[in-house]
Amino acid sequence: PENVDLQKARQLFEEYGDEKTREKLERLDATLDVGRGTVSPELRDDFAKMKIERDEDLRDLFIPSFYFGCEADDPLAYVAFNRKAN
Repeated sequence: PENVDLQKARQLFEEYGDEKTREKLERLDATLDVGRGTVSPELRDDFAKMKIERDEDLRDLFIPSFYFGCEADDPLAYVAFNRKAN
């Protein structure tokens, strides 16, 4: 949140937002819940509690959780070929 460019965000919302969005731009920083000092330093690091000290630590946390397969393994694959439903 500290890195959100509020000026750029405001510009984009003004350019692409609908009328209701543009009416609320004065509260943009509160709506996005960003701004200087809103996030304490200990909460800024999403990975701090993971206690990652080496590249291998990150690998070891994620690799065991990845599962790979193909559509034949998916019990709902038949739905893609159901012409009455699609």
